[in-house]
Amino acid sequence: MENNRKVMNSKSKKYSRLRQFSGIIVSGLLLVACASSEAPYAPASEVGDVGYAESQLSTDRYRVSYTGRADTPLELVQDYALLRAAELTVAQNYDWFEVVDRTAIPHLEDDNSARAAVEITTGTTSQTRCGLIACTTTQTSPAFPRSQVDFPAQREHFVATIEVVFGEGEHERSGNIYDAREVIASIRSNF
Repeated sequence: MENNRKVMNSKSKKYSRLRQFSGIIVSGLLLVACASSEAPYAPASEVGDVGYAESQLSTDRYRVSYTGRADTPLELVQDYALLRAAELTVAQNYDWFEVVDRTAIPHLEDDNSARAAVEITTGTTSQTRCGLIACTTTQTSPAFPRSQVDFPAQREHFVATIEVVFGEGEHERSGNIYDAREVIASIRSNF
């Protein structure tokens, strides 16, 4: 009986250590996921990279785009394109801008990053095999969590592009005309 208690205590300690180890792994994965979930609002370093880009079409007309990451929602990609248009409007000494053309396109790209998944198994498994004369049952318990790494072939990200015309003074209210300073204040308050 005493021997059974020692075995049970030993198993309990192993499971306790396993749970602690598993908790550390899961916490680390969540921390990495949270740290990388916010899309950067910054200029793209190259064409196709995450960030914004613009090109001046005439003195009061620009094409602005924002390329998001695979985990960036479409709405945030569109907001960042509007934010950049608003910043350009103010920088060029205008008050408002009108969106004369807009597109949001999903793109597929090769994904060479590894994604790790941790499978945590607790408890024992038993297997019974029967022969001609008798049956044998074996029980095993996992010593460590199992991990799996997969390499997805492609992932989707969004690119939002808008073409804007700047204006100053009073403007007619419409769904395509934005007050630049209001847009900046509104979108920046969300991040």
